[in-house]
Amino acid sequence: MTPGLLKSAHKRDQLFKKTLGKAKSDVVYKNYIRYRNIYSTTKHHAKQSYYKKLLQEYSKDIRKSWKVLNSIIGRNNDKSSISDTFIVNGNKTNDTYAIANGFGSYFSRIGKHLAESIQRSSHSPEYYMRTKPNIHTMFMTPTNPNEIYNILGKCKPKKSTGDDGISMILLKQLENTVCLPIAKLVNMSLEQGAVPDAMKLAKVIQSQVKRHVQQLSSNLTALEHLQNNGENSS
Repeated sequence: MTPGLLKSAHKRDQLFKKTLGKAKSDVVYKNYIRYRNIYSTTKHHAKQSYYKKLLQEYSKDIRKSWKVLNSIIGRNNDKSSISDTFIVNGNKTNDTYAIANGFGSYFSRIGKHLAESIQRSSHSPEYYMRTKPNIHTMFMTPTNPNEIYNILGKCKPKKSTGDDGISMILLKQLENTVCLPIAKLVNMSLEQGAVPDAMKLAKVIQSQVKRHVQQLSSNLTALEHLQNNGENSS
């Protein structure tokens, strides 16, 4: 809320008080309605402009962008409203051990159940690749050291490393040295259609889960949905 909108809100409230006991045909009431509508429209435009500016500012930060979007739709991370009682195997229970096992069973089988529900095709995978591929269907402009330099400049200086043990903070410190070889490697990969195996690896770190089963169940976003629909989580 800007100072101007706060001042306008105060004036709107004052006009509203003057309408008490007045008929809708009274000029005082009509003035209030006109002012209220103008205020609402102005406030709506100001809100749109505010969130648009925020999203543009955080366009390169997906976490902050989602935080803005969640605030717009009124979603937050508060799980205090989640019920302690759920339906497991057709029975309502508040036993945290049974609830945890129910969710574990459900999510461990959902992939298999979905796969079994997909209708099998009578054709082999090769059937859909009968057309001879056209080697000229895609073109990518070669990169250059300046582009690599600009990309590194936009990256956050994190200390975490990939499978190669190289951190982003180290790359940024050596950006004047590594931009040229990186550009050559990328261009060679595109020209030859080959991607080194080392570039296909991802470093996955398992996060520790608290022992308390209730804390585990409270982090599942599907809990409230399952409860409301009375579904069997197994």
